[in-house]
Amino acid sequence: MQGSAFASWTRHIQRHAIAVLALIGAMTGLAAWYTANNLAIKTSTADMIAADIPFRANAIAFDAAFPQFSNLIVAVIDAPDAAAASAAARSLATRLQLRPDLFIHAQAPQADPYFRRNGLLFMAIADLEALADRLARGAPFLAALAYAPNLDGLFGVLDQMLSGGGVDPAEAARLLDKISDIAEAQAGRRPGNFAWRALFDPDTKGGRRQLEIAFFA
Repeated sequence: MQGSAFASWTRHIQRHAIAVLALIGAMTGLAAWYTANNLAIKTSTADMIAADIPFRANAIAFDAAFPQFSNLIVAVIDAPDAAAASAAARSLATRLQLRPDLFIHAQAPQADPYFRRNGLLFMAIADLEALADRLARGAPFLAALAYAPNLDGLFGVLDQMLSGGGVDPAEAARLLDKISDIAEAQAGRRPGNFAWRALFDPDTKGGRRQLEIAFFA
């Protein structure tokens, strides 16, 4: 009985093949339209959390109030010293800005002209006073290097320091150690550079980690 019904149904389809194909095509098109307009996959892990949870509601409100902070990527750059980190951040920002098809904007906050001009305003008063003292002690050496920014000027500064130029022995030792490290690196055909900021910044790790922010389309 079941086989007879199936055979009858098959013969009916064969007799109306064009109509059946048209119906299948219409249903397929309708299903494709519905899928394209109503079904989607979200890859955001944040959307897995209910929107009525307090911290999630606050996050949604923050995103709505500050849309410029949405769709961004933050890259953390670690380097041996502040100079290398700054150079890497600027280079990365430049390369990202060359891809407007992928990134609307890219910036390195530490390289922002405003912070480069006014960064001292954000330092604690005690740290600022300590920095001013170190810069005052190093002013003669900075002036000598500015006048002769070459090996002759460098060795002149070293001569002043080693001749009792009022420099903290620890600072002089740090400079000599760094010069020795650079010389060894160059002899071994390895990259080596020296950030003069390290002479006046007691935090030798300061600036070694920088951020890169890219806003993607």
